[in-house]
Formats: sequence, C-alpha cells, structure tokens
Amino acid sequence: MAVLFIAFPAGNDLIGNFREQHDFLLKFKDDIRTVNRENYHVTLKYLGDCSVSLASEISDGFRGLDISIKKISIRAKGLGVFPDMGSARVIWCGLETEGPVIQNIYKTIEVFSGRFGFVREKRGFTPHLTLARVKKAKSLPAELSGYIAENWDTYFTDSIFDRVSLYESRFKDGGPVYVELVSIPFE
Repeated sequence: MAVLFIAFPAGNDLIGNFREQHDFLLKFKDDIRTVNRENYHVTLKYLGDCSVSLASEISDGFRGLDISIKKISIRAKGLGVFPDMGSARVIWCGLETEGPVIQNIYKTIEVFSGRFGFVREKRGFTPHLTLARVKKAKSLPAELSGYIAENWDTYFTDSIFDRVSLYESRFKDGGPVYVELVSIPFE
C-alpha cells in the first residue's frame, strides 16, 4: 500500500520564513503536532491508501497531465484554525494567490483523480499552509490562541509555486516523510 496525495510543494523562501512561527508552535508539543517545515506543501487532493498497482496507474497518468502555466505567485498572510477557535483541529497560514489559475489546477486534479474512482470534494478549495494539527481531546492553550488571533492578518512572505507534484507519504519514527514521485514543472 502507498499513501498518496497531490500538492504544490512550498518553496525554500516560504519554508525559511516560517522558522520563528514554527519555533513558537514547538512550545506547545503536548497539545499540537507541528508539520516539519521541510514537509510544507499545499494539498490539492488527498488520495490516501492505494494499492501498488493503483499507485502505479496514478503515477503514469499524472505524468501525462497537461498543466502548461507560468509559476504561481503567492503571498503568505494571516494565521487561523479549522474549523474554529473553540474546536480547532488544524492551525494554518493563509495564502493569497492567483485565484482563477489555482482553481483551474484544482479542477484539473479533481477530474484526474475521478478517473481512478476518487470522490470529488464537496467543499471549495481554499489554499492554505498547514502548520500544525491539534491533538485529539486537546484544546488550544490561551497563549497559542492569543498568538493566532494577534497574527490573523500578518503578512509573512511572498513566494511562488513552481510545480505540482504527486507525493507518497512514508511513515518513519520521526514522523511522516513526503517523497515526490512525479512533478509537473511550471514555465
């Protein structure tokens, strides 16, 4: 079995500019699991567990996708949580992007994954960078909630998406490692 997902990998400038926020989040390791900065990405479609043969078919099909676009400019701005502060499960950074371009890629990925029997997402796509996940049966400590609220509109950095990639998530002792199986570079 392989755990697959399709995502925009974060560029080095985006990864590098979140050191301070990542270090702050690490103070709350009893309550949250931070995402390693090297694993930062923006998920377009989570495919989950796939047999070896299906993973091979998806990989071959992904290589054939025609996504001919220029690199996508993004602006990392604002911290928030899903679904809300009272029952937070994900801590994220918002991403302002070239909306129609991102939405077209998202639709292309949805159609592509549908060819393999994956159900279309009912929710709309909101690009965001997941920074941490709240552990089960935990709520956000007041200091962390305050930090998120203080930074709900903070500008962090500008960056680009220069490719879309099919990833495999491999689980190691230190947490998941994301391996790029196939990438489609942008112009």
